[in-house]
Amino acid sequence: MKWIDIVTRKQNILLIYTKLYGWCENMKDVLGVGFNHMLMVSHKEATIYYVYKTELSELSKILKDKILNDKVGPKSLARVGIQRFQDVIDYLKVVTSKNLIESTNSELVSYFKNYFEKQIKSLPFLVLPTFVDDIFVEQIQTYLDKNLKISFDEKVKKIIDYINVFSTLEEESYATKAENELLDIALSLPKKDIDLDTKKFIEIVKENQVIYEKFTRHTERWEWLPIQAEEKPYDISFFINEAQQLAKNPTKIKERLLELDNNIKILKSRKKELLKILNFDQPHHYLIEVFQEWVYLKDFRRSIISQERLYSRSLYAEIGKRLNLTGREVRFLSPDELINILNKNADFPPKEEIYSRMESFVLTRHDQDIQLLTGKKAEEVVQRELITFISNNEKVLKGTSASPGKVTGKAKIVLGIQDEHKIESGDVLVARQTTPDLLGAMKKSVAIITDEGGLLCHAAIVSRELKLPCIVGIKNATKILKDGDLVEVDANKGIVKILKEFKQ
Repeated sequence: MKWIDIVTRKQNILLIYTKLYGWCENMKDVLGVGFNHMLMVSHKEATIYYVYKTELSELSKILKDKILNDKVGPKSLARVGIQRFQDVIDYLKVVTSKNLIESTNSELVSYFKNYFEKQIKSLPFLVLPTFVDDIFVEQIQTYLDKNLKISFDEKVKKIIDYINVFSTLEEESYATKAENELLDIALSLPKKDIDLDTKKFIEIVKENQVIYEKFTRHTERWEWLPIQAEEKPYDISFFINEAQQLAKNPTKIKERLLELDNNIKILKSRKKELLKILNFDQPHHYLIEVFQEWVYLKDFRRSIISQERLYSRSLYAEIGKRLNLTGREVRFLSPDELINILNKNADFPPKEEIYSRMESFVLTRHDQDIQLLTGKKAEEVVQRELITFISNNEKVLKGTSASPGKVTGKAKIVLGIQDEHKIESGDVLVARQTTPDLLGAMKKSVAIITDEGGLLCHAAIVSRELKLPCIVGIKNATKILKDGDLVEVDANKGIVKILKEFKQ
C-alpha cells in the first residue's frame, strides 16, 4: 500500500485543514519538502492521518540531515517552532481582547484569516517532534549498542534508561511551574482562616488585595490547564480552593517544593555523570544539546494546544452567532466555507451535512486538488485507497519495547477518554496512543500497548515512571485485539501473544 498512517487525533475539520496546509506548503518552507499527498479519515472526530510512504521517507532523510547539523541557539529549528507556536497565542489574545460583538463580518474574517495563517505556519512543528524523537533514539541507541560492553539483556535496559535521562526536560515543565506557583501562594495564606468553609474563605481572600491579586495573575496564566477539547477552564475559585486545601499542611508544601527543586538537580547531575561515563564524541554531544531544545518544544507544544483551544472559543462563538451555529458546529466548516459565508458569497451547508461530518468524513489532497467527502463517496475513497491486509487470525504482535516486564491480562481497547471506564485493575490497556487524560486508566493497567509511538512517546515515558510493561508502535493492535482477549505482554522482547480470544 502506498499510504502510511503517521498519527491519530481527535480533531474537527478546521484543525485538520491547518495540517493539510501546514504539512504541505509550510513544511516546504521549513524543510524544503512537504507532503503533496494526504488522506485524512475521520470517524466520530478520531482522525487518522495518512501520507505517501515515499514522501515520508524523503522528508525523514532531509530532517535527519538538518537535525544532525543543527546547533543550539536562537536560529535552531526547535527555536523557530517555539516562536511560531507563541505567535499563535499572542495573536489569539489580541483577538479575545477585542469587542467581537461589535466587529463587522469583514473584521471577523480578517481575524480568522490571520489566526489560520499563523496556525498553519506553526503546524510543521506539531508533527516534526515525533520524527525527531526517532532520529535521536536511533543515533544514541546505535552509539550505545556499539560502545557498551555488557550482556544483551542488560544493554537493552541500560539503553532505555539512558535515553530516558537524555530525553527528560532539564528545566521546569509548564505543569511544574504552575504547581510551584500555587504552592508558594498557599504558603502565603493567613493561617487563621484556613479551616473556614470554602465559600467564606474565598470571600476573605477577595478582601485581601495582595493575595487576591496573586490568585488573579495565577488564574490568567494557568486557566487553560484542564483544556483538552471542550472542557471548562479553571476559574479563580478553583485555584483558591486548591490553595486552601494545600495550606492545611504547610510541612507537605515545603517538602513538595524541595522535591520539585531536587528533581531537576538530580536529573542534571545524572546527565552530567552519564555524559562523562559514556564518553560521547562531539557530534553526539551536540545532538543531545539540540535534542533538549526539542524536549522543551514538546512540553511547550502541549501548553500551546490547550491555550489555543481555549482562546479561539470566543472567535468561533461569535462567528457561530452570525451563522446560527454553535462554536463546535463552526469548526466543521472548511476555511473557505467559513470565509465565503461570512462575506455573503455563499450559503453554508445544511446542518444535516455538518452533523454528517461530525460522524465521519474523508479529506483528501493530491497536489492542489483538495476534496472533503462524506457518505458513500467517502466510503468509496477508503475502499479504493486503503486496501489493508490485517488478519484477525494473527496470534503474535510485534512492536518496540518501551518499558520492560512480562505480564498476562485481559485486553481492553481504549480509543479515547470515553472508553476509560472499561479499564479495571489488572487489564492491559490497548490504544492508538495515550494522552494525559488517560493517566487514571494507565495506573489501573498491568501493561500498555499502542499502535503508534516510539521510546519517547507519552505511553513510553509514563509506563517507565509507573514501572509498567509497555510495547509501542505495533501499528494494528487496536484492530486485531478485542475487548476481553487474554494476552501475554512480553515487553522484554516487544511481543504480545493472544493466549485466548474472548467469545461472546
